[in-house]
Amino acid sequence: MTFLDEIAARGVAQGLGVIGTSIFLSSKAVIPTGNGPYTSIIATGGAGARYTHNTNAPDSQRPGAQILVRALSYPVAEAKARAWYDALTLRNTTLSGTYYQDLLPTQEPFDLGLDTTGRAQVAFNVLATKRPS
Repeated sequence: MTFLDEIAARGVAQGLGVIGTSIFLSSKAVIPTGNGPYTSIIATGGAGARYTHNTNAPDSQRPGAQILVRALSYPVAEAKARAWYDALTLRNTTLSGTYYQDLLPTQEPFDLGLDTTGRAQVAFNVLATKRPS
């Protein structure tokens, strides 16, 4: 599974939505026109791999993602983003068979303004340290 798939699977397991219905992966995903809440999980640049002990292969990867929640009401979007924030604050865990030293938000959920249909958007970024996969 990809990093985005592993994050989405964590959200499904935590009752935060259904992939393809209320959880969407990448900026290319088509978001429904309804009231939401809808969550987009978009890959960011991360922080680059870590290498140790003079090896040519990384001992850990550090991918990143943005979690973006859209909803007609700001309080609904903020509450769903906060639930994702709590679900993605992890240390020393395995997601879909991949060991994560940590998966942590890099800031509190923030107001990203309105989308093109007038829905509120609340977002935050996460950064992980994980075994290569």
